[in-house]
Order: sequence, then C-alpha cells, then structure tokens
Amino acid sequence: QFGFDTSLWFQQQVLLPFFKQHLKDGKSAGLARATMFETGANRWREFAQWPPKEGQDTTLYFGANQRLLTQPEAQGGYADYISDPKKPVPHSAK
Repeated sequence: QFGFDTSLWFQQQVLLPFFKQHLKDGKSAGLARATMFETGANRWREFAQWPPKEGQDTTLYFGANQRLLTQPEAQGGYADYISDPKKPVPHSAK
C-alpha cells in the first residue's frame, strides 16, 4: 500500500538502534527525538522535538457520517462519541 514495508523500516531503522542503545551497549544510536510516518506523503519524517516547531494546532469537530472537520457544520454536526472501556477502540468487523 505504501510502496515499501513501513513496519520493517521502523523495526530496522528505529527500534533496533533504540534497543541496542538502551538495552545493550549504551552507545548513542543517533536517533531523532521523534520519528513519524506521514501517510499522505508515504514517507518517514524525523523531528528534533515533539510536537515539531513547524507544527500547527488544529481544532477538529465531529461531523455527520463520522467525519472530522476543521470547521463546525452549520446544521450542528455530530454530537455523540462512543466510549466503551470493554471495547476501547471502535472498529467494524471484517
């Protein structure tokens, strides 16, 4: 889907060096403070801090049909959010 195995990349380029540094020899792995995958651009990004300096806060609103919007809907939008501790992540069965 992303053109490469993002999980394998993360394991080899981030997790393995992190564990070697913190669980094995203690030598700096030279990792960025934060590493994240930017889905729309299909690339990994590294940041010296989190949240990144160039980040921008965005207010999100619940919309009809389970959409997230950057502006509230004129007709009032979506007013409910399902939170069930027994099912912490809402999902659809396949």
